[in-house]
Amino acid sequence: MGLAHLCVDVVLEFLGYLSLEELLQLRMVCRYLNEVIVVNLLYITTVDKRISNRLLSRVLLEYLSQDRALKAQVTKIRNYMRTYASETDRKKCTTRCCLRAISIALTTYNGRDWVIQNYKTAVIPWIESWNEDNSCIPFLLAAWMGLQSILTSALDRGINANTSHPLLGNALFAAAYNNDTDLAKKLILRGVNRGKREGAFGDAFQLAAYRGSDQFIHTMLMADPGLRHYITLTNSPGYGPFGSAFNAAAAAGCNRVVRMLLAHNATPHNLAPMQRNAFFLGARSGRANVVKLLLHSGLIDPNVPDSHGISPLLAAIQEGHEKVVRLLLQIREVKLNDTGRTGNIPTPLVAAASQGKARIVRMLLKRPDIDINRSAYGTSPIFAAAGNGHADIVSLLQCRPDISLFTPDQSRYLLNSAVSHGQTDIVRALLNNSHHIDPHIPDSNGQASLHIAVIKNRIEILRLLLAYSTTDPNLPDKQGSTPLMLATLHNNHEIIHLLIQDNRTRYDTSDISGTTLLMHAIIKNNETVFHAALNHTTDYHLNAQNKTGSSALHIACITNTTFALEALLSTTTINPNLQNTQGLTPLHCAILHKATQAIIWLLQTPTISPQLPDRKGTTPLCLAIEQNNLIATDLLLSHPLVDINHPSSFSSQDHEPEYTPLILTTITNNLPLTLLLLGHPTINPNLPDSNGDTPLAHAAKHGHLAIAEALLAHPATNPHLGAQIGGIVGTPPLVHAAENNHLDMVQLLLLSGRVYPDAPDRYLRTPLIAAAEKGHTEVVRELFRLGGGDVDVEHMDMRRMTALRVAARNGHEGVVRFLVVEIGVRVDLGRRSGVKLVEEVRELGLEGVVRLLESGGGSGSGGEIYGFF
Repeated sequence: MGLAHLCVDVVLEFLGYLSLEELLQLRMVCRYLNEVIVVNLLYITTVDKRISNRLLSRVLLEYLSQDRALKAQVTKIRNYMRTYASETDRKKCTTRCCLRAISIALTTYNGRDWVIQNYKTAVIPWIESWNEDNSCIPFLLAAWMGLQSILTSALDRGINANTSHPLLGNALFAAAYNNDTDLAKKLILRGVNRGKREGAFGDAFQLAAYRGSDQFIHTMLMADPGLRHYITLTNSPGYGPFGSAFNAAAAAGCNRVVRMLLAHNATPHNLAPMQRNAFFLGARSGRANVVKLLLHSGLIDPNVPDSHGISPLLAAIQEGHEKVVRLLLQIREVKLNDTGRTGNIPTPLVAAASQGKARIVRMLLKRPDIDINRSAYGTSPIFAAAGNGHADIVSLLQCRPDISLFTPDQSRYLLNSAVSHGQTDIVRALLNNSHHIDPHIPDSNGQASLHIAVIKNRIEILRLLLAYSTTDPNLPDKQGSTPLMLATLHNNHEIIHLLIQDNRTRYDTSDISGTTLLMHAIIKNNETVFHAALNHTTDYHLNAQNKTGSSALHIACITNTTFALEALLSTTTINPNLQNTQGLTPLHCAILHKATQAIIWLLQTPTISPQLPDRKGTTPLCLAIEQNNLIATDLLLSHPLVDINHPSSFSSQDHEPEYTPLILTTITNNLPLTLLLLGHPTINPNLPDSNGDTPLAHAAKHGHLAIAEALLAHPATNPHLGAQIGGIVGTPPLVHAAENNHLDMVQLLLLSGRVYPDAPDRYLRTPLIAAAEKGHTEVVRELFRLGGGDVDVEHMDMRRMTALRVAARNGHEGVVRFLVVEIGVRVDLGRRSGVKLVEEVRELGLEGVVRLLESGGGSGSGGEIYGFF
């Protein structure tokens, strides 16, 4: 079924989705489709300047023909015109012909822009207002239709030869359009104004030149000596769309008009808008005969550019006019390598290459003075061709011995650029013409064609590159990454398979950070690459360490990659004790990242050293405790080489105490881990830290009651052990509890019956002095209640301070009141300096304490009275 059998509405709905350019091309398919498009063009798309005057007038005719009211009014005008027509002209004077004349006049006299903007509103009103008293419109329609009898009758009846209409123009315009010399002569005889500037073409003479109305041109020139002189003037003010009649004729390719004007010494140098002369307009419009005629005249410079710096040759190339280009290239003086004043105008070769005009490129390459590397706006011809996917032109240019495959600034290499843009045909063309091509040249990012193909996932291009005889599939980029590394990092599985199949691919590689292919495979969880690399890796690379000191085993533990852990640990040459720059072993890493299976397999390795500390001195067991990892701790304790009592051996420069695993669980108040450690047969619950503090002391200090209970429940715990390490005596648990106001802890320790209520620390501070100095009244009270007579109120520390004195000096009224009022401590002796305690406190401004002290003291003169220092 053909298009003609389809419903018009269906065809129109389809056409409505197309652009104006596509619709214009479809006119060539068949006569039916052309008719449908022309009739409905104004309804289905937006018309713009790309449409020609001729087509626009035809489209306008179809639009006007569909208006019944308009047709009826035009029919009245037609009937009026027929009354003055000869028999022959009467037949020509139809309504359709009148409408055609209107559409031609509107388009020609007013121009395309006016028609496109006003066709819906400006046509009907002036026709509707016509009546028989208005002879202007019939006269002008007869002029556009060339109906001589009507025109002669009108002129004989006295109508003015200069009669014009704001939309239909005048009779001289119509004569110029139709090349009507009879009408022109009649109008000239009746004194028509031949030089009036009006209409879209500036005047009738320029319209005639554009239309090729040579007889009209001849008539005008013969009738007007002033006109003959005017056309010879150089640099006369331009007018109309072409600046002069000569330019109009050149742009339209009207050879006979151009030849006639040249015969009358018309100048070809007057300029159209944008400073375009006749030669430029002819070349740009593809008028080969005009170009040839002007070249032979010897009157023109073939290189004069327009205001944009575009030369006639460049304009002809951009428009694809091969005949004009061939003519111009025969002229030696035509410049081929000009890029304009600023260097931003493309050379003819750049323009032809970028637009894929292969025949024109061949023409240009035949010129011996062509510079095939001359660039414009940073782009050379071969890059312009490649950038637009013109492989045939790339091949043409690449064969030249003087071709450069780099951009002018040397920052880009053509092969790399083509690979990056996925231009398979360009890459194939470059590789097929193998001279000048090096696939290993890096771009400004340090990456060669192979790397770019991998990163951009250009599989077909990668196949081409790998098939190229000199390609090295192991070429490292700026970061030291090989193509297989990059493919692994980008998870390009098809490319990975392609590279692994290549027997030239190496696996014992590492990038500049020292990260091996094996490590990259583990990081990206790529089992295929991992096993390929493992099967081809030497012992050296198996245990290689990157810049952070991490080995493949470290990374497997960090990522908890099971297949890698199993394979690596089954390799007898693996070293499980390597340390990274932080001193972390794979076991440390597995603990940090909670990789339980890795911990199990590592501990089963015969060569494992589970006690190896990191740079901070932290053993794996202590690290597991710090991470609150009960499973890891339990697994480590089951290993025979793990010492449960071994402290973290911090370096002396850190000035931090060395904690045993039990102390760590105590400090962190981790009861499950504490119970786990205490249940181990070799645990020593009394091992102190480097400050001499035992686990129980730490529990008391931090108020961790449940931990303290667990420690006291252990049969080996010695709560009153006076630990001494290197001359340092640890602080008794009760002193810590009292000083930190842990009342429940004080009660627990005293009720256990396993601590001395008055045991001092290294500074001779008893629990009572420690609590009194901090003002912990309830703790002081509890010490007396549960400590009974073992609490010595007269005890002095190394500062020779008693509990009452430190409480009074610090203004702790509650403690002072308890000691003086409830315990009955007497205050009647002065200090060594002879100043009584009361006077000393008064000097500190503590009046409340002074009153308490005075309420429980004497005159200070008795030898039996206690003195508190």
